[in-house]
Amino acid sequence: MKAGPLALKINHQTYSPERVLDLWINGRYFHSERSKAAALDALDPTSTIFVRHLLMDTVVEVTRYAIFLANVILTCRREGVLQPD
Repeated sequence: MKAGPLALKINHQTYSPERVLDLWINGRYFHSERSKAAALDALDPTSTIFVRHLLMDTVVEVTRYAIFLANVILTCRREGVLQPD
């Protein structure tokens, strides 16, 4: 997810989907890297809304990719293209 449908640039800082995922996952949700949490805290409220939207949009897209890949694998196994180990 290095690129997405929304390009976000705040105060000369670009927030790609990859960067936003890194900030939220490592700064808030699963780890407590202070520099990444501070980067999120430094955003004004309006910017936070857009950055969170980019995060949620990316999570939805990643989920769609995972479901699609699971369906491809199931179909390939059913058709005999892939054999389970």
